[in-house]
Amino acid sequence: MKRTLVAVASALTVAGIAHFLMAQDTANTATTRNIATSDANTSSDHASVGKLDRRTSGSNVRASQLIGANIQNDNGESVGEINDLVIDGNTGRVRYAAVTYGGFLGMGSKLFAVPFDAFHVKSKSANSNDYVLVLNVTKDQLKGAEGFDKDKWPDFADRNFTRELERRYNVDRTANRSQGAGRAGNRNRTGANTERPADTGTGTGAGTR
Repeated sequence: MKRTLVAVASALTVAGIAHFLMAQDTANTATTRNIATSDANTSSDHASVGKLDRRTSGSNVRASQLIGANIQNDNGESVGEINDLVIDGNTGRVRYAAVTYGGFLGMGSKLFAVPFDAFHVKSKSANSNDYVLVLNVTKDQLKGAEGFDKDKWPDFADRNFTRELERRYNVDRTANRSQGAGRAGNRNRTGANTERPADTGTGTGAGTR
């Protein structure tokens, strides 16, 4: 009798575990499907900046296609245009765009530095192969913003200045800096593993000839 009860209890336990695992698998599948759908929607709304240039491929774009480019917001209203670009000489990345705000913002001929991460690209309309550069910015957002003249540029090495730009345009570069530090650390570790040790001349000489 005891053996029968033990067998029944074991069977119930196994069935319960199997049911739990099946439920977990179903939940994980649904989560994965939702993430994939979200990623697909994001990629359709925010295309690669390379879409602005039909003569290049991937995320690559010529500077000539960015300088002079018209900027719109997500409502299709003209915001201004890009007059110049600021490139990090160490990484080759575009860090800032010098923008003139025209359109409904009407900020005159002054230039304004905008973190390039604040822009995104989207198609002009559904099923369109034409893309526009988008920057969602409002008059309230620009209150207190200091423009500059083309002959007197701001100090982009001033962390207080760049931090203010990131705050104004809701750009968080902390994650990017962390990822960059991680990649640099990996490269350093790889280099340490592959770097040939210096010959100090204190050994027996075996294997060095």
